[in-house]
Amino acid sequence: MYKSFLISVFCFGWIMSSHAQNSKNIDPCQIFGSAYIEKNRVDATYRVFIEESAAFANVIVYKQDNALYADKAGHWFFTTARGFADFSVFIETNKAFADFVVHYTVTESFAGCNN
Repeated sequence: MYKSFLISVFCFGWIMSSHAQNSKNIDPCQIFGSAYIEKNRVDATYRVFIEESAAFANVIVYKQDNALYADKAGHWFFTTARGFADFSVFIETNKAFADFVVHYTVTESFAGCNN
């Protein structure tokens, strides 16, 4: 009984630590392509917070009109079909829960990583 309990605790800890490591290894500068906006945060690939100021964002995003041009960091094409998306995002209202912070720009040359 005690041995199975310890094994359960170890497995739970291992699973939780691997999940925590995966969420910390997100490089928002490598994210581009077709995006789908999820309604449920659990189903999303990334959780993002939209910042009003570009100075505080990790990535400055330009909304492409064509998926073929969404080929660099910060260039996203938003699709309404989940099956055609390269990744999905959930828009967080609380910055503390987001994986990274984005700012939308209307100037294509401003898009990219904000390091």
